[in-house]
Amino acid sequence: MRRSERLRALLRIVERLAQDEWPTVDLVLGQFNGRRTDDWQGSKQSYIAWSLENVDDTLIQELGEFFGLTTEAKVAEHVELGVTAVAESERIWGATPSFRLFLSHVSQFKTEAASLKTALKTYGVSAFVAHSDIQPTKEWLDEILKALGTMDALAAMLVPTFHESNWTDQEVGFALGRNVPILPLKFSQDPYGFIGRFQALNCASLTAQQAASNVARLLIENPLSQSAMSDTVGRRLLRSGSFALSKTLMDLLEVPSTIPQSTLQLVSQANGTNDQVSQAWGVSDRIENLLRRHGFAEPLKTSTAEEIPF
Repeated sequence: MRRSERLRALLRIVERLAQDEWPTVDLVLGQFNGRRTDDWQGSKQSYIAWSLENVDDTLIQELGEFFGLTTEAKVAEHVELGVTAVAESERIWGATPSFRLFLSHVSQFKTEAASLKTALKTYGVSAFVAHSDIQPTKEWLDEILKALGTMDALAAMLVPTFHESNWTDQEVGFALGRNVPILPLKFSQDPYGFIGRFQALNCASLTAQQAASNVARLLIENPLSQSAMSDTVGRRLLRSGSFALSKTLMDLLEVPSTIPQSTLQLVSQANGTNDQVSQAWGVSDRIENLLRRHGFAEPLKTSTAEEIPF
């Protein structure tokens, strides 16, 4: 710890600890190897400063953290870690806020997985497909673990060889352990084991776009993913680029029994700012009905000087 950083930490600790009564002050100082005396004649602040003057940097830092007074070095460290985490997340899932769906599949089915990934973008869903999303320079196992650790749900693309893979069952187990929604997508294999209790979506005769539509509906129906998926669809509506897409997204938003007020705000904003939403036939009326049904209250406007009547 640099001297300037130590001094700032000490000044913060002195200011904070001086707010406590003398018995507490002595108790805390004793726990952190501070000097103590019963004959002090000065102020409480000067006593604390004297007590901590020779305490080593590690304990000063620990005492600061005890009071919630993080040092500048720690702040910089947390900021750096946060920036790194954001960069990794954007690399895996994309920069646009979206619902994160891990597509568990066998390598022989990578073409179908890639097609489903593309189709899911319509609904704002970012799908992770290991065979196409992992950069050659990255350790593939680390990337898969990062995706599993940050996913919102997992879809298992079930084919007869799914169970033979060294990884797919473990990916499903990871999702079970995190208690995220699991969607069994039946292509030519019934769900088995722990996911046998989940209703499978039969995708064998569906196009990628049809399968994606059904997956999106299941995600917005599931209580575990309803809030996150509603938010994703609301954000997608805000940037809708066609009348047809606006109608499709409204079909989804009318499914859930509850929608967060933050999502309703996005929907209201889309209706007011995006002409591909407001001018799509029937959509504006549907939005008004949706907002009314879920008890949406417009945020209060901030008064300006011209609006003040005196």
